[in-house]
Amino acid sequence: MIECYDELVTRSVDRSARRERLRCQRRAILAIDGLQPDAGHQVLWLIREVLSREVLLARPLFSSARPELADLLRTASSDLDVPVVGAVSDARSPSGSP
Repeated sequence: MIECYDELVTRSVDRSARRERLRCQRRAILAIDGLQPDAGHQVLWLIREVLSREVLLARPLFSSARPELADLLRTASSDLDVPVVGAVSDARSPSGSP
């Protein structure tokens, strides 16, 4: 089910409407959160835009290393057409350790 979530999010997003909302905001703030259903399984990483509350990207990963998460943030922000002025996280890995 987790593997299908990324495709569902991608298909449900009206990119032109999202771009217009973000242009009105004139900026984006990203939030990243990892959801792990069970230990040893992939983590579903969600990246949302805070002000509009829109999910920009959802992708399952086995790794929660900084380079992989940085790639997710770059991918999510690559077509926003507005500056990303901040990013927030709960600063915990899905296993609960910092």
